[in-house]
This record gives sequence, C-alpha cells and structure tokens, in this order.
Amino acid sequence: MITLGTMEVLDVGVVAVLLLGIAIGGGVCWALLRSRGSAVVAALRAELEAERRFGEERRAQASRSDAFLGQLATLADTHRDLSARTQHLVDALRSPVVRGEWGEMQLRRVCELARMHEHVDYVLQRGTPGDPSLRPDMTVTLPGGRVIVVDAKAPMQGWLDAMEAPDDADRTDALREHARQVRDHITRLGAKAYWAQFDHAPRFVVLFLPGEALFAAALQHDATLIEYGMSRQVVLASPTTLLALLRAVGDGWEREAAHRNAEVAVAQGRELHERLGAFAGHLDDVRRGLERAVEGYNRAAGALESRVLPQARRLGELTGAGDGTAPEVTTVEGRLRGDSAASPPGGA
Repeated sequence: MITLGTMEVLDVGVVAVLLLGIAIGGGVCWALLRSRGSAVVAALRAELEAERRFGEERRAQASRSDAFLGQLATLADTHRDLSARTQHLVDALRSPVVRGEWGEMQLRRVCELARMHEHVDYVLQRGTPGDPSLRPDMTVTLPGGRVIVVDAKAPMQGWLDAMEAPDDADRTDALREHARQVRDHITRLGAKAYWAQFDHAPRFVVLFLPGEALFAAALQHDATLIEYGMSRQVVLASPTTLLALLRAVGDGWEREAAHRNAEVAVAQGRELHERLGAFAGHLDDVRRGLERAVEGYNRAAGALESRVLPQARRLGELTGAGDGTAPEVTTVEGRLRGDSAASPPGGA
C-alpha cells in the first residue's frame, strides 16, 4: 500500500530520473545540432565560393564579350572602308586613262620581278619605226636586235560590271560580256600587225591582261580564246605567263652574253697565240745571234792561240822582256738551249 510518504519518495525519484534524462538528451541534441551546424556552414561556404567563382567568370566573360564586340566593330569599320576604297578603285578603273596607267604599272612590276631594266631590256610607249602613230605599251628587246610587242590595253568593263552585279545571274552575264570584249580586242589587235612595223620581230603580239582574275574569267566563259588569239597572231598573257616569258628572254640574254664572252676569249686566245709565236721567233733570233757570237769568239780565240801567242812567246824569249809565257785563251764549249731551229707555237 502506497502511502503519502511513499508517494513523496517516488515523486523525488521521478523528478531525478526526468532531470537525468533531460540532461543526457540535451547533450545528445547539442552534439547533433553542432555536427549538423558544421555541415550546414560548410555547405554554405562552398555555395558562397561557387557563387564567387561564378561571378568572376561572368565578369571575365563580359570583358571578353566587350573585347569581341570591339573587334567586330573594328572589323566592320575596316570592311566599310575596304568596300569604299574598292568602289573608288572600280569607279577609277572605268576610265580608259586610269586603266592604261594601271596596266602600265602592272607591266613595270612584272618586268621588275623578271629583273629587267627599262631602256635596256624593254621600252614603254615607243612609236614603231614603220608607223610612229602606233605606240605599243611595251617592246621587249631580244638578242639579235629582235623585239616582242606587248599590248596592255585589255578591256575591263565587263569584269568591273561583274564585280558590282547584285546576283549570280547578272554576274554571269557580265563575265560573258567580258569574254566577248576580250575576243573583240584580240581581233582589233591582230589587225594592227605590230610585228610588221619592225625589221626583226616575231609574227605575234602579246595581249597582257593585268590580273589573274581577268585572265581566268575570260577563259572560264570562252575556252577558245587562246586558240582564237593564236589564229590572229595574238598571245594572251596573264602576269604569271608574261613573267615566265620575260624570264625566258632574260635567259636568252644571259646565253647571248656567255656566247659573246666565249667569242672574245677565242679572239684573245688567238691573238695571244700569235704574239707568243712572234716572241718565240724573236727569241730564236737572239739564240742564233748568240751562237754566231760564240762561233766568232771561238774562231778568234783559236787564231789567237795558234797564230798570235806563239809568236809573242818567241819574241819574249828573244828580247828577254818576259818569262816566255803568255796568258791562255779558252774557248766556249757547248751549245745554247733551243738550238734545234726554234719555231713559233703551232708553226713549222
């Protein structure tokens, strides 16, 4: 039977047990809270670090985007400037005078690449001897006094129209017109017969197209232009083919110079041979003169020894003017080198 005192004792025990449980549970909860708080703090720190790196990457990307946009703006300005300059060039090339000057400039450039010199290897704008009114753009001097005539007044109107065509169809039509204009110019150029105005000129004239694009576009839309030109004694040439032609001419000049040098060397050798022959003849005359002098000396020495000195010795003995001796005279023995009838080199 539980009494009041027992109840009091039980209440105190329960309270103690409850307090002990609260104390133990509080420690566990605190440890759990602290461990979970550390995890949460670490996650927050990682999230903040990721956010910081993301912000830096966004700022770097924004900086790169600004630089790229600046480069695009510069490129756009350059493109606009290039387009404007190209348009100015196209407008200028529509003038025949400007086209002629540009073609002449291209001719000079090709000649420089071929290592040729103006007024020596080629002449620009020189009137022909037969008809001074005919003035080819360039005449190239060949060995033997021959010349090659080069014309640079190539038509460009169709090609310029093609560069400004709004679509492919108009561009194709303009390039076909360019090929037709080149063919017509070949006909007119062949009719001038420039080669007939020079005494020594090959029977053809070179039509210089001052651009590889002009040459390629014409042949692309008229593949028979080269054959047609050859039938009219006109040779189509781009800067590359003209350069090859001029280099071949330069090689011909080098061979001509080597041939002239060889001829000079032969002439000098022949002259040296003749001079050596004359010198050998003079030297042989000296040898013969020396031989005659030696023979004369030996004869004189023999006469002195056999006819004069014996009498001089006897005279000395008779008069007592000397000891009866006289100096001996020796003769020259041996013969000179080259005593076998020297003759000029190559002579008898």
